[in-house]
Amino acid sequence: MIFFAMAAALFSALLVARPYKSPVIDGTITGDGSDWDYDDLAVDDPLGDTSWGPNDLDDLWVTYDSLNLYIGVRYQINNNAMIVLIDAGTGSGASDINNLDWYPRNFNFPDTVFASLIIANWNGSALGVHRITNNTTTEDITTLCETANEPKTNFFYEGEVRIPWDAIYQQGQGKVPVGAKIRVVAVIAGGDHWNGPDAAPDNPGMDGNGNPTTLTNFYIMNIDADADSIPDAFRGAIEGTVALEDTTDKTTEPQVILSRENTGKLIETVDLPPGGGNYHIGRLEDGYYTVECKAKGYATLRQTGVRLQGQSTVTGIDFTLTRAGKITGNIAFSDGPGAETSVAAYDRNTGVIAGEGAATVPATGGFFSLPVPEGEYLVVAEAQGYLSDTTFATIVKSDSVYVDTLSLASVKATKLVLINEAGEEIESISTTVSYPDSNIYFYAKATLEARDDADRRDYYDTQGKLSDISINATKLNNITPPRGNAKFYLPDTTMISSISLIDGRGNFLVSDDDVEVLRIHTRSSADSTIHGEFKVGIRSAEPEYLELSSSRDTLTADGTDEIVIYGRLLDISHNPVKISGIPVTFLIDPSSPGNGTFKVPSVETSADGEVSNTLTSEKSGIIKVTASASYLNKELQVIGPGDKNYIEIVSIPGPPTSI
Repeated sequence: MIFFAMAAALFSALLVARPYKSPVIDGTITGDGSDWDYDDLAVDDPLGDTSWGPNDLDDLWVTYDSLNLYIGVRYQINNNAMIVLIDAGTGSGASDINNLDWYPRNFNFPDTVFASLIIANWNGSALGVHRITNNTTTEDITTLCETANEPKTNFFYEGEVRIPWDAIYQQGQGKVPVGAKIRVVAVIAGGDHWNGPDAAPDNPGMDGNGNPTTLTNFYIMNIDADADSIPDAFRGAIEGTVALEDTTDKTTEPQVILSRENTGKLIETVDLPPGGGNYHIGRLEDGYYTVECKAKGYATLRQTGVRLQGQSTVTGIDFTLTRAGKITGNIAFSDGPGAETSVAAYDRNTGVIAGEGAATVPATGGFFSLPVPEGEYLVVAEAQGYLSDTTFATIVKSDSVYVDTLSLASVKATKLVLINEAGEEIESISTTVSYPDSNIYFYAKATLEARDDADRRDYYDTQGKLSDISINATKLNNITPPRGNAKFYLPDTTMISSISLIDGRGNFLVSDDDVEVLRIHTRSSADSTIHGEFKVGIRSAEPEYLELSSSRDTLTADGTDEIVIYGRLLDISHNPVKISGIPVTFLIDPSSPGNGTFKVPSVETSADGEVSNTLTSEKSGIIKVTASASYLNKELQVIGPGDKNYIEIVSIPGPPTSI
């Protein structure tokens, strides 16, 4: 599934299913091609991501044919509602379904998104389908559709719906608007005017507390990409023949597996009769595919880069499976504790891993076996913290070749580098100047990693040279001592002058009581050639940011319920700045659906560089709270959760009438 941004915070999934599939509407979803295809699975929602016990979404299925849209849902329900909302792209329907005349629930949508269809039931009852006219009115079209909803076990149900295109667009049988696409989201919800605990795709705000919830994540399917008002059909196909070299073998059943080249996504698996035969995989979109053929006792073959274009049929993707040859050998470690090892045979002509893929050998080392067809191979053994070892092997027919022992030597450090949280080498870090007289300290967090000249990490220190790494600081000329009092600490702030690297890494803190740039020198006490340097910038404590937070994130829109909005000054390193008397003006973003009133419009920061104000509301909806402040004629950057320049407060009308 491909996700992309829609407006500022709208993420959706683009079609990968193969349309022109007509599932049987019987309340059972197979996903094996006999009913729904595997790649008709639009959303595989994780079970257990709900706070309401057995009320959970598992799978959302979407496909279509020339006359109908098909929706399938596997879900778990106990005395609550299961709802599927569809934006058919007509530009009409409901932007907020909380006042509908059928299944009103506290869900709304971003601009340009309208729920035009709703599929719903309560506690596993029969599914109904309504067309949504506006924010209050629906029209029952269940009789125009075909529905099925069957109980399984442990509160699970499988529901299926067939909706004719004419029932959706009313343009005639098999007709859709030019460029039509649909958006689909499924939710578990409580009673009237309530939200719920789970959505597929996942959506923020599904807390089950009844708050207004803006649904921003949808599964998106293009229906008419070629803009001819007819639902698109993928007509491409790949076909070929599979044979066994052993023509007397009438019991082995080969299997053909088709996947997308770029993503590895499984498209279809075809089981052939004993001895092999012809295969045909249809309803494919243009693109690059990998076709793999395998059978028990035979070497696995695959063709990569199979290109389908112009919705044609690619023929001649044939396979003759030979009895598997074998490359065998042993894995040993010349030093260190050993590590789980991956061994693979790469075809020397194509560079593709041959046979059934890589074999895994435990950290103790030992035997490996790689079933492969006839050919020439590069055998590669790789393990974390070790240099890879390679050898060559040639297989003739179904021969076995023993390549003896692949011996792996540990990585041995030659240098020390500063890294970030992602493990990438960086040149510098920074922090705020400390004030020891006031017992105020700020720290730059440093992570040191031992590497060899090829930038491989030394996990095991088999040389015994990483247990005592000295740390000291100079000015940038590498000679002059720092102007301030530079100090080093363990993460628990115990003062140190050296550290020991564990698994090739070590963490420490740096502080300084003067504004300057330091050069930090690290060096192995056992081997002075293993060393590294990096810079630490010590900045003045001037405010750069105003960070906003709140006492809670929901507010009753009755004019009396209050929440507290907090602000605090931060410097460029995101450390607190204690400066009083800076005026902070609290504001409501004019794009907010809800509204709010502050107790006072502006408040000055305290001696701790902090500020607070009280907010009330009389209109339900999302309130975007921001602020404005400046220091020395420089506007401070406002930051909230998720790198936004505001915080969201949900103003709710009150408790629901039923849940």
